[in-house]
Amino acid sequence: MLGKLIKYDLKSNLRTLFSLYLVLVLMAVALPIAIKWENPYVLGILGVAGSGLVVAIFVILLVFIVEGFNKACFKSQGYLTMTLPVSPEMLVLSKVISVVIWLLCSLAVLFLCGGIVFGLSGLLFPGDLIRFSWGELFEALGRFFQADIIGPLLLSLLQMLVGLVSGVLLIYFCITLSHMGLFRKGRTLTAILSFFALSALTSYLQILVAGVVSGAVPFGDITIETGASVAVTFQRISLGATLFDLAMIVVFFFGTVAIMRRRMELD
Repeated sequence: MLGKLIKYDLKSNLRTLFSLYLVLVLMAVALPIAIKWENPYVLGILGVAGSGLVVAIFVILLVFIVEGFNKACFKSQGYLTMTLPVSPEMLVLSKVISVVIWLLCSLAVLFLCGGIVFGLSGLLFPGDLIRFSWGELFEALGRFFQADIIGPLLLSLLQMLVGLVSGVLLIYFCITLSHMGLFRKGRTLTAILSFFALSALTSYLQILVAGVVSGAVPFGDITIETGASVAVTFQRISLGATLFDLAMIVVFFFGTVAIMRRRMELD
């Protein structure tokens, strides 16, 4: 059943997002060619349209996160959803997995477009416009961290993924919270205010936890280090932030499920 729920969620935005992805890739191919032609009007159109497409993709994803969950659980569709042999845990999990898949796909498309622009620019303007080497980039980053870049990079990617899941679950928790019996009026305002309040609180706590784990506790603009290298301190901060986000995933997930089981009211 989990697979069917994920498949349904993915198909609901498949045509729209893939159409935007395709147009964005084609524009990435056209951009270096337009630079080669030295046509400022075409460059301007491509620049504005490309920026608009990127914004549109993430706006669609935001709407999918908020409205997809809200409609499936709390609007008229929620009456049908609640009759399915699906537990609240499975329903929330399917929504989170679907959103994360689309977010990762969108980021992958953006990186692909960047690679296309750099690659074609290198072919069309050899040694003139840009000199780009992935090897030189990783070598420079490796020197910065004074260690193998793979470890910090993987840890950063893990932190990003865990942070995405935590953020999505925070949104779901705030939406579910606003549908408790206490907030029959002003549910939208309740969801928005609780989101900003919890975001500020969790961000502050995350900084404290990361500081404790890393041994570098920030006080304003001053950071007290325990003598560890930059690479070690960076990895400890990332580890602390990741552990905190994992804890928030558990809190928001089971908090959302608990409200859905006991105190939720449909519109």
